[in-house]
Amino acid sequence: MLIRIRRDERGIALVVTLLAVTAVLLLLSAVLSYAVGSQDISRHDQSWNAALSAAEAGIDDYLYHLNQDGSYWQYGNSTLPTSDPRYGPAPPDGNQAFTTWVQVPGGTSDASYRYDRDTSQLAVDGTIKLVSTGRVGNVTRTISASLRRRNFLDYLYFTEYETTDPANANVYDGSGGSYTTTQAQQYCAKHYYDGRDIQGRNDSAAMGTSDSDPPYCQDITFIGVDTINGPLHSNDAIRVSGSPHFNGPTTTSYNPASGNKWVCTQSPCTPVFAQPGDPKYADPLTMPPSNVAIKNETNPTLGGTGCLFTGPTAIKLNSDGTMDVISPFSQNIYCSWPQNPTGSLYNRYTITRFTIPTDGSGVVYVQNVPSGSTDPNYTNGCPYSRPAIGGNGGSGFTPTRSNPLGFPQKTDTTSWSTGVSTTGYGCRNGDVFVQGQLNGRLTIAAENSIFLFGTTTYAGADDLLGLVANNYISVYHPVGTPSNPVDKLNEVQTITLTGYASNSRFTLSFNGRTTSQITYGTGPTAASIQSALQSLSTIGSGNATVSGPNGGPYVVTFVNARGGADQPMIGVSCTQNCSGTSATVVETVKGDAGSVTTCDGSTDGNGYCNLRIPGITSPQTPSLFSGSTPGTSTMATATYQYANRGPSVSAALLTVAHSFGVQNYQYGPAFTNYGGSAGNLTVFGAIAQEYRGAVGTFSGSSVVTGYSKNYSYDNRLKYDSPPHFLNPVASAWQVVTWAEQVAAYPASAP
Repeated sequence: MLIRIRRDERGIALVVTLLAVTAVLLLLSAVLSYAVGSQDISRHDQSWNAALSAAEAGIDDYLYHLNQDGSYWQYGNSTLPTSDPRYGPAPPDGNQAFTTWVQVPGGTSDASYRYDRDTSQLAVDGTIKLVSTGRVGNVTRTISASLRRRNFLDYLYFTEYETTDPANANVYDGSGGSYTTTQAQQYCAKHYYDGRDIQGRNDSAAMGTSDSDPPYCQDITFIGVDTINGPLHSNDAIRVSGSPHFNGPTTTSYNPASGNKWVCTQSPCTPVFAQPGDPKYADPLTMPPSNVAIKNETNPTLGGTGCLFTGPTAIKLNSDGTMDVISPFSQNIYCSWPQNPTGSLYNRYTITRFTIPTDGSGVVYVQNVPSGSTDPNYTNGCPYSRPAIGGNGGSGFTPTRSNPLGFPQKTDTTSWSTGVSTTGYGCRNGDVFVQGQLNGRLTIAAENSIFLFGTTTYAGADDLLGLVANNYISVYHPVGTPSNPVDKLNEVQTITLTGYASNSRFTLSFNGRTTSQITYGTGPTAASIQSALQSLSTIGSGNATVSGPNGGPYVVTFVNARGGADQPMIGVSCTQNCSGTSATVVETVKGDAGSVTTCDGSTDGNGYCNLRIPGITSPQTPSLFSGSTPGTSTMATATYQYANRGPSVSAALLTVAHSFGVQNYQYGPAFTNYGGSAGNLTVFGAIAQEYRGAVGTFSGSSVVTGYSKNYSYDNRLKYDSPPHFLNPVASAWQVVTWAEQVAAYPASAP
């Protein structure tokens, strides 16, 4: 029995052994199967990652070609229909990546790439869409990238020179040991590292003369109260004192062999940079010579679809996607946008309402009044003179302005002229006065300057505004003095003689007195006409000046005892050989004694007061267009401190030759005296300028006149742009957006 039991146990052990062996074999088989499967998965993962790297290599390859040849954007896939946005002529360098797979260089793998480019938005916002597909084995992956040149919109703050504009006559007036504007242009329009005349530094080698202080250039420094909430680049050396905060990436083209890439102007200097190692070196960006490229976008013969206006022009942006325009000098408005007349400004002008295009292509350009008589927008002289807008309380006589919009307002000390002026208000200037709430995408450019009138903001999250001036972008900030009759106007009359022969004779008369006969000859000189007029007892010696070419037209200005008053008209009578002759006398400027006014409140230390914004309807909503009743403004009901409280602008701002700043920044009480945000100038967007512009004066951290800065970067500008915004003369292309998409090509594609 026991033996039988042992035999049964031996049989069970054999079965167990066989089962164990089978289990081991199954396990080994599973392990081998898993290992083989894992090898396939690992190989697929490697290919998957490598395909993405191959797609990136394609982008790098296209960028290389584009930065080597600025016109490379025109080449594409020549095998596609011309209507396809990917179409383009074959590149001359034989690059095959537009039509087939190209092996990734520098290796022996089977990694390759191909790409398509789409330039349909290049003319609108400066971007190229590149779709690059990478292939490794049977795996393909595709990247869609947006490419754009490094440009001014990459920065909240871009400046060519960290110094005061040499054209600023308030700083460079030649008095007290300062430079004149001409001298400043010679010694200050250069970078710190190129020998700009710096206080306390011997710059004689760069100046070509001995260097003594003063005079020296008035450089601008970032001080402790300054905070830059966005990226900044300066082609110059960044100058600091105290602890200004740079809260975005900061770069400079100042690259000393050692030490800081910034300059301490007054100790202590402890600037705070958000990114370690800032400011870093970056190549300079070069301003274009003008904004004429934007003007070309209004020329229909060049394919432009924008609007061209002429002379001083007011534009009010409306939240419904329209804009109201007043432009008296515009004889021919080149504009295909829907429009209709909609009312009047102080009962003086027709307002035309235009609907801004919804495709994001909107461009407006305002040109100077052309000087050539064959131009369809030519106008002779300044025939649209108007009474000055506003006035202190709207009371008293309002003197005539040659500017067709009535600027400057009564008692405003801002300069003005009867021609084209880069400063102040020239009656023939291509100036734009802008305000309102934009609904859409629009770029407004001026051949001369842009004045920001109150607040300019966006109606929605997708709106984008570009403002580009050849000269200045200025925040409207009118000031006056309570004791000086700044509105005093000298009478100006223009005499034109037509058809006079050499033996013709004529006389001039004024207020009952007549000159001796004057022989025309080859055309009397201005000096002879002046002498004849001054010989009259009703004018008198030294009381009239005459300018103009021989034969005229003669511009007669009444001065001294005859200045500052309305004058009788000069008479012209032909007395001999008069057949076919004629003469006209036109009152170009009506003389006026001006007025002595009183500020509505206290003045600053220099006796200046802020004037009101014309058409102001409430303390914070100045308006170019509205008044309490037709023909008047509501200025009488607004106190002077509301002249332009807390102005705000949402836009990308660019001044080609000068700067962005505040008009009359050195005068008037500081707006911080009125509390809260009243003292802030708010900018949401980007600022690019040739020189640093002033917005106020300071004592330590306190604002004395003008405003303090509140600037923030619109992050959309890193990858988006207002229509046809200006680009630097030459800069590198770069990727601004990057995203993976569904594979554009299968691995089997040829």
